[in-house]
Amino acid sequence: MSRKFIACKEQVFNRGVPPDSFLNELIDWAKQAPDEIFTPNDKHDIYSNLKPELGLWQGILHRKAVMLEVLRVLGGFESSSKIWV
Repeated sequence: MSRKFIACKEQVFNRGVPPDSFLNELIDWAKQAPDEIFTPNDKHDIYSNLKPELGLWQGILHRKAVMLEVLRVLGGFESSSKIWV
């Protein structure tokens, strides 16, 4: 299955743009990951921090998308522009 990435190809600050291979790996992981990972809980977590910007959550699919965006950005900061072009 070929995916077309649009917003996911936005540059991560000064780190470059994620390669399709990285984005495909994130999506493939999320598709098989248990929903329990993304369900609401009573702890202060990444969703708590992002709620002012990206909430109110519209279900598990929305929460998965938010987590993938967080991982995309963190991946950019953990890599270097030598890896991402």
